[in-house]
Amino acid sequence: MGIICKKCGSDELCKNGLAVGKQRYLCKVCGMNFTEGDSRKKHSSRVIRAAIDLYVEGNGFRRISRLLKKIFDVDVCYQLVIHWIKSAAEKSYLMKSDTRKNKVPLLELDELFSYIKKK
Repeated sequence: MGIICKKCGSDELCKNGLAVGKQRYLCKVCGMNFTEGDSRKKHSSRVIRAAIDLYVEGNGFRRISRLLKKIFDVDVCYQLVIHWIKSAAEKSYLMKSDTRKNKVPLLELDELFSYIKKK
């Protein structure tokens, strides 16, 4: 068959219907259902980096989404921009915790902070 399970790597699969016009498979070992291939749209590192830079400059998530459409002519929903920002923050946090071993000359962080005051 040539197809392996995305979760456990087994080749013991059986066909399990169609999903959005694509063949769906069921793994007999772990029970995972999946379709062949990854049809999600990938964005270039330039677009992701631009989104992070725009966020650091103080733009909101929805505005960043609109600006990316104008600059790069790509449709990016604001939830994906939020995901990119959170991923970058987690990576920088991991890098920051390892700075004693490997010195980082410059680390720029922008914190997401909200304060709610009771009346």
